[in-house]
Amino acid sequence: MITDALAKVSLEDFLTAICCQRRQTEPHGKRKEEIESLPLFDGDMKDRLEVEV
Repeated sequence: MITDALAKVSLEDFLTAICCQRRQTEPHGKRKEEIESLPLFDGDMKDRLEVEV
């Protein structure tokens, strides 16, 4: 079930949704550090996620 849901959503959309939800409960610095440590292939994706936090 989880695999099917992930297949329907792009990785960027999935991570953006998580960041937006976590924005309500976690400090900005913690989220930013996590994004910077993600082993993403696309540096642009990190930039877009940082805008969302």
